[in-house]
Amino acid sequence: MGFPKAVVGRSGLLNLAMQTAIKAKRIVDGTGAVPLENAILLIDGNVIIDVGTEESVRIPEGTEVITLPDNETLLPGLIDGHNHPSLCWYLKNFLTLVNDPHEHLFLRAIRNFHINLRSGVTSIRCLAEKGYVDLLYRRAVEEGLVIGPRIKTCTRGFRFERGHGFLGTPVQSVEELRRGFAENVKAGADFLKFFVTGTVLVDKEMPSFMTQGEIQAAVDAAHDLGKEVAVHAVGGQGLHDCLSAGVDCIEHGYFVDDEAIARMKGAGCWLVITSGIFFDDEAIDNLHSRELREALREQRPIVRETLTKAINADLEVAVGTDGLVGKLADEICFLVAAGMTNLEAIRVATLQGARLLGIDDEAGSLERGKRADVISVVGNPLEDVSVLENVHLVMKDGQRLDLILDQMSTLDERATK
Repeated sequence: MGFPKAVVGRSGLLNLAMQTAIKAKRIVDGTGAVPLENAILLIDGNVIIDVGTEESVRIPEGTEVITLPDNETLLPGLIDGHNHPSLCWYLKNFLTLVNDPHEHLFLRAIRNFHINLRSGVTSIRCLAEKGYVDLLYRRAVEEGLVIGPRIKTCTRGFRFERGHGFLGTPVQSVEELRRGFAENVKAGADFLKFFVTGTVLVDKEMPSFMTQGEIQAAVDAAHDLGKEVAVHAVGGQGLHDCLSAGVDCIEHGYFVDDEAIARMKGAGCWLVITSGIFFDDEAIDNLHSRELREALREQRPIVRETLTKAINADLEVAVGTDGLVGKLADEICFLVAAGMTNLEAIRVATLQGARLLGIDDEAGSLERGKRADVISVVGNPLEDVSVLENVHLVMKDGQRLDLILDQMSTLDERATK
């Protein structure tokens, strides 16, 4: 397959040595602004150099022009704020498969990268993998060895041996956790993570596996290393202890109470919504434990009520799929069902996600000077947000990846016949 004349950047990816203009009936830029109608996005290499109406944007001679059908909407690439690249909800007993050899995890991650991209996700925040395999993912993508989304990662996430978390690396003491954090930073972690609570209520209570003193020591260790810290904290006293310790981001927060919501808002603490594991029957059916499956379904009403309160409290919110790769659109629909406008929910999954990852100066919205991470969907997501499930065009860093991925998928299908 031939390529247009191109140069290879430091990332190893091909940067097309030409300008591209995308004409769209509608552009939703991710900032929360009203959409542009009959608009043009102009790209030079991997950078957006102009965006506006057809009357305001001049297309230079020799520019490649992509004209989208009138029923499509152009948006920024989506950002998955809580992702585990090797988790495969579509496989039986998928949580227990994290104990497979790292080589298997890597291959599963590559497949999931393609699923991420084809669903419109161009950047992900990895919230723990086994060993340092996530650093291999990141390097392989940056060097252009595999096609994948942009990655920010915590490398290993830690839990006490008595604690919760299939992907958590067990430690026996605070001192061992401190050493682990330091090793993560030396290896290249973008931020740090540890696990505090369980995921479902047990006898109507949320178990916590760390004391207030242990949580405080872990948070202080992360901040002393100059890194923000995220915690698996679903609710109860453990979540309150995390807020007292000054964590930067609460992951999940399924059972967050009114007091915790108020404390988070006052502190500017992030909450990453990952509703899917409670509401997606396909994923629940592939869990290893009957008790866990039953608990997730039984506790849905509580989770819907608590997360709805959090979503409407004007917190710093992002969304993630957790282990449900390819289903970020469902999380965005959950935000809308909870009370957000379609435009607000799209902003959460684009510009807000970029802020959480610390890349909002280069991604998350369709603005001049930012990277050309661009998707189109069939339909108008401001009228029906569920059309985000129907992604057509996918660009990352100005490269048209949907065509490559679709061709790879076709070849895979032929090979299996």
